[in-house]
Amino acid sequence: MKVKIENIGKVVTGKTPSTSNSANFGEGYSFITPADLHIDDGVVKYTKRTITQKGFNSIKNNTISGLSILVGCIGWDMGNVALVNGKCATNQQINSITDINYELYNPYYIYYWLKLHKNFLFKLANVTRTPILKKSDFENIEIEIPNIKVQNTTAGLLRTIDSKIANNNAISKELESMAKTIYNYWFLQFEFPDKDGKPYKSNGGKMVWNEQLKQEIPEGWEVNTLKEILKENIKSKVKVKEAAEIGKVPFFTSGEAILFVDKPIVSGLNCYLNTGGNAGIKWFYGDASYSTDTWSLTCDSDMKYLLPFILKGIEPSMDKKFFQGTGLKHLQKNLLRNYIITIPDKNTIDRFKKIVNNSFKQQSKLFNENLQLKSMRDFLLPMLMNGQVTIDK
Repeated sequence: MKVKIENIGKVVTGKTPSTSNSANFGEGYSFITPADLHIDDGVVKYTKRTITQKGFNSIKNNTISGLSILVGCIGWDMGNVALVNGKCATNQQINSITDINYELYNPYYIYYWLKLHKNFLFKLANVTRTPILKKSDFENIEIEIPNIKVQNTTAGLLRTIDSKIANNNAISKELESMAKTIYNYWFLQFEFPDKDGKPYKSNGGKMVWNEQLKQEIPEGWEVNTLKEILKENIKSKVKVKEAAEIGKVPFFTSGEAILFVDKPIVSGLNCYLNTGGNAGIKWFYGDASYSTDTWSLTCDSDMKYLLPFILKGIEPSMDKKFFQGTGLKHLQKNLLRNYIITIPDKNTIDRFKKIVNNSFKQQSKLFNENLQLKSMRDFLLPMLMNGQVTIDK
């Protein structure tokens, strides 16, 4: 049967608390924007912005709770869909379906239907300067919905795939966190294992004063600029518009989303830096490509295993220190090239490499496994929704 969205649940258009009052923003409730809808498993768990109780109360008629479906309805990237569970708020670019009648409708099934029909949503939008799908038009969209039993089995299968993707992402983040913890302990606190396997600095390891850094560093370590260890990969000629959402090789851009192309430019462990707008650093182990506005870096030496963590450590201050210009700011590469770093002794680098190399490879394996899972999900999705394929007990 066909059911209008307005009859599935309550449709709420989000709202932004007054930005002139800083007390509206801070720890409290998730504040979801269209950028937060770009997630592999479809469920928003973390957001870049949060609002306080005061901010929440100021827009309480535009907030949502429980398991809700989020749909981006404004902008050229509109039509992205996600789910969220709990009390939160969104900005005005998102329409949410909340207070869903679970006895008749499975929110996950509705989510997958909307996910399949992103282009359809875009076509419904009123395009002036910016595409806008009005709340009233969104509410009147009719969805072909089978009985709740079919909804549950269909959504259950697709959810199993997405849950595996989410689990792989969680493992990958944990591997990254563990590697970062070791890096900080060894190379920032200087507590790498000494010859007896004990933390170097706290067990009397010799430290020497370095005038450039204005601090002590372990004996045998050197100080130099980043450019002395960097290998700058070739400038890409591939534009973002030439990439796609699915493909063989990950394609890194100055945006957050990872796109895909058919041919790699580099392989092995490489870092990818935004050069326009705001600072952003990604890294990947394996075949990859990148856009014209992305700076790809590695090292000829084993310092490449430290480079991602060095750059991530600089990232919080990059916008102020290394991005300049009027209007859209750009990364001043020479400023970064001349950034002063410590270079550990070879033995310590070798030991760190043995630890993180396996971590990088495992993350790459999980990434590629997720590509296969997404391909399977996206292959099944239209056939399940159109009734071409049914699920037996």
